[in-house]
Amino acid sequence: MDREHGREIRAFWTGVGGLVLALCASAYLKEKDPTTLLVLRVIAGVSVGLCIAFIPGFFSLETSVERPGVKIAFRATGALAAVVMIYFFDPGWVSSLAR
Repeated sequence: MDREHGREIRAFWTGVGGLVLALCASAYLKEKDPTTLLVLRVIAGVSVGLCIAFIPGFFSLETSVERPGVKIAFRATGALAAVVMIYFFDPGWVSSLAR
């Protein structure tokens, strides 16, 4: 196993571990304030980004998001696209915690 391949494997499993950590934390979460949900979204986004970081350009995202008073348009590929997607579009398990 060469050095770069080992780095990719470590990044993938670190991402998987981060997702498992975020899911377990959300299962045992008692307070569901906006700050906690933001932290879970960021952890999930970075973890998914790590999982697909070794597939450059395979995953692409081009969209615009309208928030009150703000319109954001962006284009991203690879791991950055995954982070942006998770951050701007809440995963179902994070959104369900707010209820």
